[in-house]
Parts: sequence; C-alpha cells; structure tokens
Amino acid sequence: MAATVPVKQDSRGVWYSRIYLGKDSKGKKIQAYRSFPEATSEADARVAAAIWASDLTADGRVRSTVLTDMLADYIEMRELNGASPNSVKQWRQFLRCYITRFLRGKRADELTALDFTRFNGVLLRHGSRDGKQLSPNTVNAVYQFLRGAYRYFVSVGLVETNPLLAAVKPYRDQDEAIALEEDDVAILNAYLDPIVSFEVEVGDIERRNAFAAWLALHTGARCGEVCAVRPKDVYQKRGYIHIGGTVVEPGNEAPYRKEKPKSSTSRRNISLVPEELEVIARFMAWHETQKGSARDMGIASIDGTWARPSTLSSWFKRLVEKLDLDRQATFHTLRHTHASWCLAHGIDVVTLSERLGHSSPAITIRIYGHMLQGRDMAAAETFYKAIQGGV
Repeated sequence: MAATVPVKQDSRGVWYSRIYLGKDSKGKKIQAYRSFPEATSEADARVAAAIWASDLTADGRVRSTVLTDMLADYIEMRELNGASPNSVKQWRQFLRCYITRFLRGKRADELTALDFTRFNGVLLRHGSRDGKQLSPNTVNAVYQFLRGAYRYFVSVGLVETNPLLAAVKPYRDQDEAIALEEDDVAILNAYLDPIVSFEVEVGDIERRNAFAAWLALHTGARCGEVCAVRPKDVYQKRGYIHIGGTVVEPGNEAPYRKEKPKSSTSRRNISLVPEELEVIARFMAWHETQKGSARDMGIASIDGTWARPSTLSSWFKRLVEKLDLDRQATFHTLRHTHASWCLAHGIDVVTLSERLGHSSPAITIRIYGHMLQGRDMAAAETFYKAIQGGV
C-alpha cells in the first residue's frame, strides 16, 4: 500500500478513502472503503486514512480477498497489537488444521451463512486430522474465531456483512468444571501446608512449586497469574494481593510477564485472611534469600526468571499421581476447587465472579452452575412449608 492514502470528499462534504485491492477472478475491481466524518480538513482526513489503511493488515496491505490470506493477516495484526501468545497459537492452529483444509481458495466476501453452517457440520462429522468427529467445543471455538475476524473485516470495509451472524451456531457441550472432593483437598493440604509453613525440608524447586499450588488453591488465580505475582503485588496491611499480569510462554522463547491478564476484569485484588498473608510473608522472606530475587520478579521464581506455567502444570500432574488424587485434576483444578468451595459456603455468584476475574457473572454461572444446584434446598423447604399451610 502506498505511503500516501488518497482521500476525497463526497457530496455532503464528508471525507472518505477508497483503496484499490486488485481484481477478482471475473475482473471486477476489489476496493476497501471507509468514511471519516470526524475529519475537518484534508490533512485530518489523510491522517485518519493512513491509520485506517495501516490497520487493514499487519504489513499495511491486503494480499488478496481469499479468506485464508485475510485470516493470516488478521492473526498477525492481532499478534502485533498484543493478543495473548496462547490465543495466537490457537488461531493459527484453527487456520491451518480446519479453515485451510475445508475452505481453501474461498473468497471472504462470497462466503454465505449457509456456507459456514455447512462448514460447521463438516467439522462436527469428520473435522479431526484422522477424519473422525471434532468435539462440539472445538467447532464452537473455530466459529467464535471466524465471527470475530469477520467483525473486523466489516469494520474496516473489506466485506459488507458478517455471514457468521446468520450461520447456525454450533452447539457447545457444557463441560462441568472439575473440583477436588473433600478427601482429596485434605490430602493435598496435608502435603502443601507443611512445605509452605517451612515445617519440613524440601528442595527449593519443590518448595516453589508447592507454594504456587497453595496460592492458586487459596485465591482461585490462574496458573499464569500465580507465576506473575510479585512481592510488590502483596499488600499485607490492606489484606490482599493484586493480580495485574500473567506469565506467557511464546513457543521456545523465555517466558515473560504480560501486563494485561486474560481480560480487563482479570486485573483485580483478591482478599486473604491474616493467616494466609502470614504464609505469604514467610515465603517471601525465604524468597529474598534466593539467587535472582527482586521485587519486580515473580515470587514463584527462584532463579531470576519467570516461572513457566507449563512447568508448574507438569509438576502438579506428577503430584496428583504421587498423592493418588483424582486423575483428571490439573493445576487449573485448583482454581475450580477454590470456586466450588466458595459457592458451597454461601459466597454469591457476583462476588465470586469478581474474585475469579470473570468478565461477567454469566460466565461464572456457565462454568459453575451445576455446583449451585444443591443450594436450592432452602427454596424446596420454603415451598413445601408454604404449600402445607405454613406447617
């Protein structure tokens, strides 16, 4: 795309830009259009047009209107704008494994809602690499990715409509969050508590890992968030820790702290009781004696580098086997366990949603709704007494 983006005024005096993108297979011109009603001069319009044009794709130009090409540019643009490395990795997998396989060569502006409904059906029937069924949740995730990408294409004038809005939305399985039962929690606590309280001698790495698991269980924080907690994020006098970042692992590169967690609501304060804060203070005192310790480095780090979430996850799976816990348990199960125990002891959904950093209570209900079902006993008893005449 040229450095100077052409702008013109329409009959109403509104500045606009129309960019030529080549021709389709029938020789018809392909153009992207955007108006700039806020521009008060040609100079303002040129600045706005340049920003718009540079954001069309990551490299400032549209290679084609073929869906796979546009999606590749979209993913690159999102990556440059700070999208999570894990999300970028997943999107590229969707593009490579599913979209390119079944929609290769298709033009984004010619695909219809029916095309995407059929595409969803193909994925459900034989979308996996071995030609077998693809899980409904994976198909739904691909649908959500395409819907978001088309929303962007419409916003920058690359296509006129978003066909995903009218396509049949794939059914999503309602997987129940796995939480540790009381017996397993007791076994886990019996292992973790003596380590984080320095009542037993263990290796430095084992102590670090045990503390990370203890912190996740007591706060409901995600694994990456636990790895990102720094000494300066612990507010002893105020009684909380601040979750303001997450640790990500971009491929084989060194892990780093991403200042924005999973979403804007993920940035939060998690209250703790004095006894829990005392455990954290004791651990931080030990942490300060470790090589590479610093206030701007994670307290789950013992060598001056950010702890890898994948390392903690692998360690926890080995611990599950060692302690003979529920074999389905993962490090993320600690978050689910924290949530389920909060609900079981009367914490309302709104408060729990804020504590977990969900974008809305609806997400909390979707994930943990099955855990709320037993709490309607009071309603059952009230109704029964009422229908019996208050007896």
